Amino acid sequence: MEQHHKIMEQTNMEDGYHEINESKGYLLKTLPDIVVEELNNNVNYVQQDFTKAHPYNNNLVGQIDNEYLLPDSPKLDTYLKDLTIIYELETNYLKLKSKDIANPFPLQISNKWVNFQKKYEYNPPHRHDGILSYVIWHKIPYNYENEINMGPGKLKLKRPSLFSYNGAFLFAFPDPECDGIKNIVFHLSDQQENKICIFPSNLSHQVFPFFSSNEYRISISGNMDFYNKLESIHPSELK
Repeated sequence: MEQHHKIMEQTNMEDGYHEINESKGYLLKTLPDIVVEELNNNVNYVQQDFTKAHPYNNNLVGQIDNEYLLPDSPKLDTYLKDLTIIYELETNYLKLKSKDIANPFPLQISNKWVNFQKKYEYNPPHRHDGILSYVIWHKIPYNYENEINMGPGKLKLKRPSLFSYNGAFLFAFPDPECDGIKNIVFHLSDQQENKICIFPSNLSHQVFPFFSSNEYRISISGNMDFYNKLESIHPSELK
């Protein structure tokens, strides 16, 4: 019989800091309108003609056909710098990781990429380069109820200890208390569109396939690190 990972089902998607342990957690925020407008323009620019976009597949582990560099997004850059300060006030994480650096701020922001994920595609468990990473849920074309009803695994849901992972975003990390792995599961829907999640780059995460929509699930991601530690391809020529 399988031994299931210890589950902490994350149903609280409210803005704020959510602790994993004493020095690590994730920060959820709703993007301001000025950033949403910038990202709408950049995502639309890429999506209108994939053949003119800059593929980023070779830099990523996702089993996703359409992964591209995102054009310059200075308003997002400014917002990310503000969020790193908020994150640090909650955790002192950067101070712990930058023992030889007098002032870790501002962090270097590397390339941003946008994923246009189709039905059945997925992102396997992985970690990122850098010190902090983020994901922005730009468009979620499904909800949990439809994923349960139209996706596989319905029979398992008769057991009260289980729930569907269809379409979910998941963090996984060691848990000494159970001598195993604990999962934090985000059941996404359009209610989470234009939310950003900032988390430690070494925190393992994955994206499960969805089954109930023929539209793209669109997400934007990137990394941040102390200066001169990240390679970056400047995408200014994308427009």
